[in-house]
Amino acid sequence: MSENNLLSKYARQPKIFVGLPSNGKWYKENPLEKSSSGELPIYSMTAKDEIYLKTPDALMNGEATAAAIKSACPLINDPFDIPMVDLDAILIAIRIATYGETLTLDAPVPNTDDEVLEVPVDLRVILDSVLAQDWDETVSVGELTFLTRPLKYRDQNIFEMKQFNTERILQAVRASNDANDPNTKKMLQEAFDELTENNLDLIVKQIYCIKTPDGEETDPNVIKDFFYNTDKKTFDAVSNHIRAQKKKFNIPPHKIQVPEHLVEAGAKPVIEVPLVFDQSNFFV
Repeated sequence: MSENNLLSKYARQPKIFVGLPSNGKWYKENPLEKSSSGELPIYSMTAKDEIYLKTPDALMNGEATAAAIKSACPLINDPFDIPMVDLDAILIAIRIATYGETLTLDAPVPNTDDEVLEVPVDLRVILDSVLAQDWDETVSVGELTFLTRPLKYRDQNIFEMKQFNTERILQAVRASNDANDPNTKKMLQEAFDELTENNLDLIVKQIYCIKTPDGEETDPNVIKDFFYNTDKKTFDAVSNHIRAQKKKFNIPPHKIQVPEHLVEAGAKPVIEVPLVFDQSNFFV
């Protein structure tokens, strides 16, 4: 807004400031370095952002989430460059800035007549638990040391779209009821090969350096070729390490104490509700 605009003083201001689990590492441009406080200023979403988040196509390819992040976190130039370990923290912070610190969960109670509990969750507690985690980069196998990093939001979206399209092909082929047809067998094999390659690429994209006694290899194509030809023991050790690091950032289900009268009616005394900060239900 220009200085002469009478409404400029009413423009959005940052609602909260938040750090990042990555501390700004793995970005092309570290957004925290642009902040005088070392934390990201988080603005509330605009009405335009909320409307965009209701657009199915934009949700499918990640554009809606990227646009909301760009609007609410202007220090992040490219939302698709965000490491996945930071994504939940950023989304939670945006929701707090837009709607407040409490998220109300609808928790269906099993073994009852469609009883649903409304449970408030303090998002500040969840945010603090995410920010407390860190990614351990290094895993060694024999003489080799692998340096790993979280997947980027861009790569995660590409992987999910490929996965979705391949699984849709598999479903269509299976529904054709012509399993003995040579073309059907060929399409099935190609789809399975695509799924296998996608899952392998997902691991490879999270390795940026392999240290050997003779030096370091950082060429992505060479690293990819190595993993396409390495033994199962090495691949499993690296992939298990990456999965363990990702698991640290998983938000555990929210445990809910069920009212006594529902327990007496057959419900369990404690139920768990998953906390999924997905743009399609977290903001809308």
